[in-house]
Amino acid sequence: RFLLLLLGAHLAGQMLHAGFDPRGDVPCVGASAGISGVIAYYALVFPHARLGFFIWLFFRWLRIRAIWALVIYGLLQLWGSWQQVGGFGHVSYLAHLGGLGVGVAAALVVRFTRASRRQRGPKKRRPSS
Repeated sequence: RFLLLLLGAHLAGQMLHAGFDPRGDVPCVGASAGISGVIAYYALVFPHARLGFFIWLFFRWLRIRAIWALVIYGLLQLWGSWQQVGGFGHVSYLAHLGGLGVGVAAALVVRFTRASRRQRGPKKRRPSS
């Protein structure tokens, strides 16, 4: 399942990059779209997990919940993709957004399938013969 998430996020990121980057001759290389999908999935499945970020400017650790880290990360990617569509930058923020979208979709699928299983109750076993 992890590989499907990683591959799906990577492919979605590549498609967004290819479809909307105005510089069609610039290739998209790297695994950042897949990693973005994993980040989104983790933050939505474990929203209360605490993540630590070392802030060099203040030489301190900042600890925030995973869901807030995802919100901040997503906003930064939106801002960057706006610049990318304008023809600026050398990072494919659109690929990151594509990966985030797949990670969010995968987390929602997992959440709703688990909820529906809980509502149905445990599986009934057939007696063996």
